[in-house]
Amino acid sequence: MEFLESQLSGYGEGGVGFEKTLVVHMEFLESQLLDMMRTLVVHMEFLELQLSNTFKLMKQEGLVNDHFTFVYSLKRNIEDHFYVEIIAEFCSVIQDGLKLLTQIMNTGSLNYNLMKEYVYKVKGSSLSFGACRLAEAFADIERAIDADSKEGCLEALKRAQRQFSALEEKLHGCLQLERRLVILATEGTNDK
Repeated sequence: MEFLESQLSGYGEGGVGFEKTLVVHMEFLESQLLDMMRTLVVHMEFLELQLSNTFKLMKQEGLVNDHFTFVYSLKRNIEDHFYVEIIAEFCSVIQDGLKLLTQIMNTGSLNYNLMKEYVYKVKGSSLSFGACRLAEAFADIERAIDADSKEGCLEALKRAQRQFSALEEKLHGCLQLERRLVILATEGTNDK
């Protein structure tokens, strides 16, 4: 308190000069904060536009359908990290399924029932995620299993691996954009 009084006493009666200086500094800081918030909003809008364009491109390429954008929209109702987490979980499920199917294919005799179990899982995950082309590749494996065709299973599995690789590359780009959006959103809420 003594420090404040000594500072105010340097500005004459009642510290009026100090109050004016304080108001000017506060207005300056408020102006800087508003500029930072505007910049943050512009960056977020740019990233959202990039993400939207990536989604449109993925849809045009036939990798995903409208359900993919619906899944993305769920983050507004759940939490910002939802989409980042769901991409990682989806990729993990598909990678595990492809690995297990490959292992089964590499055995001497095929266990079609076990293969079908894994195919149902990854096909269902693909459909739920909106990865329509990948789901169709898994449906091809299912048809080859129903036909008891080892060669057909192998060809369809290779197609599924290629489809997943193409999708995974695009998802990686989406993930990078989404992580940047989450970071900016967090910074924006911390500044308020």
